[in-house]
Amino acid sequence: MAEPVTPRPSATVMIARDGADGMEIFMVARDRQVDFASGAVVFPGGKVDPDDHHETWAPAAAELPAKGPESQYWIAAVRETFEESGLLIAERAGGGRLSAADVAEIGAAHRGRILDGSVKFSTLAQSLGLVPAFGDMVHFAYWVTPVTMPKRFETHFFLVHAPEEHVATHDGQEAVRSFWISPRDLVAEADAGKQVLVPATRANLELLAESETVADALAVARQRSIVPVMPVVEKADGGVVIKIRDDAGYRNTAFFVKR
Repeated sequence: MAEPVTPRPSATVMIARDGADGMEIFMVARDRQVDFASGAVVFPGGKVDPDDHHETWAPAAAELPAKGPESQYWIAAVRETFEESGLLIAERAGGGRLSAADVAEIGAAHRGRILDGSVKFSTLAQSLGLVPAFGDMVHFAYWVTPVTMPKRFETHFFLVHAPEEHVATHDGQEAVRSFWISPRDLVAEADAGKQVLVPATRANLELLAESETVADALAVARQRSIVPVMPVVEKADGGVVIKIRDDAGYRNTAFFVKR
């Protein structure tokens, strides 16, 4: 048997806000031309970039909890949030929150340059005097792609409180559609065949659906005992069953995926 592919470090962000009828999550639909989760509705996120290790981030990283993922995963989550939603989970180095107008102006001037690689995220933060607002984030989950898959990811999930009145928009490149929806409603739409969810997305949505507000979800997440989840894939009639460990704290431990 061939050796398993080494998983690529990545970060996923579950961006949450309080809506009129309870907590809502920002979701994006992938372009069917991309090589991962094609056509699925997913949380924003992507691979850890070498720039996420840059020395610029060292002072902020020193404030992170000792227990949890390394700092580059947190930085990747902040960067991916900006790239894929336009939201900037950051504050001024001297103190002070960014207004919705500030973020809109920064996005209009620099988001495209970050996306095309002409400017590094660390360079942007330095030039604008910004530091990550890690206080608005909580480490939520840790999933690793099954060893049998040709493309594998080692993914840390973060719950992120969206800044009030800031406008989230998809990037129009990898993500071709975006929307806010309650976790409960999105799971129901997937059950009705209206949306496509990969097992990791569904499992985490089911957990989020147990909280009515962002504050509640953050408080619950801070108390969670996070363990690595590496699903096992088993053949089944008409598709496969994805099984996860029983002690991971999820509502369901098996997910059927049609072929």
